[in-house]
Amino acid sequence: MRARMTADEVNKHISENTGIDFEELSNLFIESVKVMKVDNRLLDLAKTLLSKGRKVALVTNFSDTLLIDDSSTMRATFEKRGGAIFPFETFESFEPWLNKNLLSTTG
Repeated sequence: MRARMTADEVNKHISENTGIDFEELSNLFIESVKVMKVDNRLLDLAKTLLSKGRKVALVTNFSDTLLIDDSSTMRATFEKRGGAIFPFETFESFEPWLNKNLLSTTG
């Protein structure tokens, strides 16, 4: 967001472009933020992907986008709209998938 948009503005944009109810999206966002714990290795991954020319975002749109999240509700909502998901539990369980699907030069 780079301080150009508020969270409500982002949620409104997502709502208008996906058909997800704004109130539902806002409530999911608030609940997600309340329990959010970002593993520093995921931040390092974002930097690595950026250095390889990959786009990195929490949510950009609902096509050709991967949501890595530990919330089954958020994953289900995202997947219903056509996004790909990965059910994050621990970095250790995510790392093999990451190496095979995002960091490999053949993937």
